[in-house]
Amino acid sequence: MAASALLTAAAGCGTSQEERDQARRQAAEQKRLQEKAAGLREEISQLKEQQQQLAPAAQGQATTEAVRPPASSRQCGAGVAAGPDTSCSFALNTAREWVDTSGGNRIQVYSPATRQSYTMKCSLGSALTTCRGGKGAVVYIP
Repeated sequence: MAASALLTAAAGCGTSQEERDQARRQAAEQKRLQEKAAGLREEISQLKEQQQQLAPAAQGQATTEAVRPPASSRQCGAGVAAGPDTSCSFALNTAREWVDTSGGNRIQVYSPATRQSYTMKCSLGSALTTCRGGKGAVVYIP
């Protein structure tokens, strides 16, 4: 039965226009969430592929190497750390932008503290990605 036929049938069963509208909104939101989840699955797949490509270069290194930023940095959450001259909000924005660009080596990041965007250059290490730029900013991404 077509969707319009179902709605017409539902109208005869005491379903209000408001209830039908709410059902449409919920269906649209569900579709949006499913598309977002599919995009995230694709991003995870790409990151895993990148990791596998880098694995041969890391052979011979200890597999128990800890993913730890320098002691002079501070933890900002999700494993992201900020250098001494970097705010956690900027560090988290940097990590988010780095992920959104699928590990881009040159990214533009907005700083809530200065209300400006800065170019950050990121390099992938064996345990951490380190992004540097702006006004002495350093961000460590696991």
